[in-house]
Amino acid sequence: MTDRDRISTRQLNRLRRRILRVYGTARREMQDQLTEFLAKYKALDERKRAQLAAGEITEDDQKKLEEETQKLTDKYVKMIDDTCADKNKEIMEV
Repeated sequence: MTDRDRISTRQLNRLRRRILRVYGTARREMQDQLTEFLAKYKALDERKRAQLAAGEITEDDQKKLEEETQKLTDKYVKMIDDTCADKNKEIMEV
C-alpha cells in the first residue's frame, strides 16, 4: 500500500460525519413514516370510539386497542432509535 492509497484521519472523520448524517436522515424518515402510520391508526381509533359510543364494542375492547397501539408505537420507536445508535457506534469505531 502506498501513501497515495492511504486515507488520512481527517478524511476518515469527514467520511464518518457524512455517513452519520445519512443515518440521521434515514432515522428522521423512518420516524416520519411511523408518524404517518399512526395518523392512519388514529383515524381507525376514532372510528372505534364512534362504535363504542354507538354501543357496538365494549369499553374494555377500546382500552385494549389503545394499549396495543401504544405498545406498537413504543416498540417501533425503540427499534428505530436502537438501530441508529448501534450504527452510529459501529461507524465511529476505528
